[in-house]
Amino acid sequence: AVASRPTAMRRAVARASRVLRWGSVDEALQRRNAVVVGRAGALQSVTHSWPEVAALAKSKEGGQTQRLDEDGKLRKVDVAVLKDPSKRIPKGHAGQLFKAVSAKVGDEMGVVVCVEDQEAVLPAALAVGRSVPLRTWKSKPDPVDVVAAVHCPGADQASLNRAFKMAESVRVAQDLVDCPPEFCDVDAMIAAAQQVVSDNEGLQMKVIRGTDLRDGGFGGLWAVGRAAPAPPALVILSTPPAARSVAFVGKGITYDTGGLALKVPATNMKGMKADMGGAAAVLGAFRHAVGAGEVPEGVQLHCILCLAENSIGPTSFRNDDVIIPYSGVSVEVCNTDAEGRLVLADGLAYANKDLKAHVIVDAATLTGAQLVATGKNVAALMSDDEELEVAAVAAGRRSGDLCHPLPFFSEFYAEGYKSAIADIANIDKDNMNCGSAGAAWFLREQLKDWEGRWLHVDLAGPAFPGDRATGFGVGLLAELLQDPVVSGK
Repeated sequence: AVASRPTAMRRAVARASRVLRWGSVDEALQRRNAVVVGRAGALQSVTHSWPEVAALAKSKEGGQTQRLDEDGKLRKVDVAVLKDPSKRIPKGHAGQLFKAVSAKVGDEMGVVVCVEDQEAVLPAALAVGRSVPLRTWKSKPDPVDVVAAVHCPGADQASLNRAFKMAESVRVAQDLVDCPPEFCDVDAMIAAAQQVVSDNEGLQMKVIRGTDLRDGGFGGLWAVGRAAPAPPALVILSTPPAARSVAFVGKGITYDTGGLALKVPATNMKGMKADMGGAAAVLGAFRHAVGAGEVPEGVQLHCILCLAENSIGPTSFRNDDVIIPYSGVSVEVCNTDAEGRLVLADGLAYANKDLKAHVIVDAATLTGAQLVATGKNVAALMSDDEELEVAAVAAGRRSGDLCHPLPFFSEFYAEGYKSAIADIANIDKDNMNCGSAGAAWFLREQLKDWEGRWLHVDLAGPAFPGDRATGFGVGLLAELLQDPVVSGK
């Protein structure tokens, strides 16, 4: 996708690559600068060839040590002691770790993360991964070359390797969300999906795009994306057919101006490059599952990307339009800035009608109300299936992608979505009626005559909580796929 961009910028992108490799504790400590991070108990278990580091780790206070090696190079090590978590935070949650490592990232750097038990390996590795974003767009970027190790007494190598591999998919998803919209448009997202297919044997890829969407009845994607230079697309990646069908569906709004219902003030539009965080998450999870051989036996896994730019132009859709998504449910547009649910409507209906999915999980940066409800670090879950909801919470705790269910009672939302001229409106008349759950109700209405399991993940806050993306959702979905509720095992 970058190949179509100006040559000077392509070179800048190439210069800005940031390297993260996984190695041993001693390899990490051989770097010019290193940081050893962990809670006091975990730090005391680390053993290596640098006695001063071990002494600092056992001090429970941390600090810095340095030495001049035989080759004349000065090497420095910072030891950071993390605070014990609160009672409700799982052992493996790595929020502090992420902050400690990302603050030290640099050239010839080593990172040693010390954890006390195997359940903390995965979230620790994912935190390290997102601490080293793949690239920056600075004209003179500081070089970044990191060797990282996770130290855990008794951890088996297979678990470590799995965590390291998943961390790479987190970084890929993070990079897509971080990418400026000039470079990450619908074309670029399709190219990213094609790369996953090229890297793995046996995958099928289908793209429905532009006027083919219009003619095929995908009214949501066509309406939202038709004014943008890069036409909208529905992208479907699939593993070989199997008895059970599982679909991950992602909202991929590559930039959201709000449409004709323009986001004002202008500061409300800043960061809207991240409005494809759901599509990045499901693509990253799919990438990991197929690359690591983790698609459960007897399961056909689908990744559906609902891609569009909510732009402004002569052909923009309008408030007062009535559109008909692939579900056949007519929708009165009351706010063009509630566009994510319109593109997801097409993807969900396709998963139901064409893929005959038994389980559908959608992920989206869908509502600002999610941040009010569960904040910047915890995704919101909505489902009419309690077993799937419980499984998702557990997957979040295992991966470090924390999530929490919101109330979801369909009887409470239907009234606000009534329309005088269409089946439903695209936004609730009452903006104080749990907007995240109401948006989820809208999505569930697209799954007509369907009795499978469905879960909605609103990750608006965790996908892009500050200045950089996180790759949130990759670990959550990859772990959820292994749960018997999803896999059927």
